[in-house]
Amino acid sequence: MIPKIPNKVASIFIVGTLTLVLIWIHAGNQLLKLPKIETTGNLQIIPAAFGLLAIAGVSALLGSVIQGIAGAMRIIFQKLSDTDRFCCFLFAHKERAEARFWAKRFRELAEVSEYQDLYEKEGGEKCVSKWPDPFPLLAPTLFFKHATEPHLSWVLQHYATYFLATDIVIVVLISLVISLVEVPGWGMKSAVAFCHVVASYALLSVALHRYLYTYNSAMRHGCLFLIEGRVGDPRGTPGTAQQAIAESRPACPLISTPSRPAAPELGD
Repeated sequence: MIPKIPNKVASIFIVGTLTLVLIWIHAGNQLLKLPKIETTGNLQIIPAAFGLLAIAGVSALLGSVIQGIAGAMRIIFQKLSDTDRFCCFLFAHKERAEARFWAKRFRELAEVSEYQDLYEKEGGEKCVSKWPDPFPLLAPTLFFKHATEPHLSWVLQHYATYFLATDIVIVVLISLVISLVEVPGWGMKSAVAFCHVVASYALLSVALHRYLYTYNSAMRHGCLFLIEGRVGDPRGTPGTAQQAIAESRPACPLISTPSRPAAPELGD
């Protein structure tokens, strides 16, 4: 999933501004010693405007750099989110179990739908071991194509929160390194380090819960979409996907329908 452009731009400036404030707190005394430009009258507007533009530019630059670093961290984060120990450590084991359940159900439904051709075929057989696996990417695609605007906005807000939380983790780590260098005494260093670790833990927990929520939402929507047979028909008319599912998996509790008694024959 991809956050909306306003959310991404706001995230860049928020993270960049936090980093700039952090640099000012730790290096403000040195910056105040720099020579000042003395102006009078209306000429004071020019340095002020230039300063605002410079602050905005520096914030955008710092935010972009931090998002690049956080992007690499998110790759590792997403791989760890598939492990039980990492999810239990961040109290997200229930969300992880739910994600596995819906991913399994979505694969079962997609394999007997029109999308089964997404599997790479080799020698006439389906090759399920190759990377990338197409079916996890199919659920967000169906979600973006068929979800209503309120549902789409709600899920994107959660995913944007996941992005922002992982970005702020990098800012907290930068603050930790600077604080350990400048704070005197091992007692103060330990207290500062503890505060930063707690903040990082809370942010990672929020990020993991928001990431799994968006993942589960896409998988649930994909399952319901395939069950209702709305492939190629926005009105919800049962299509070939529903027929294939009913023929191949009649005992599936997710898609089974109660049988109707036959109509009695009318006599002459």
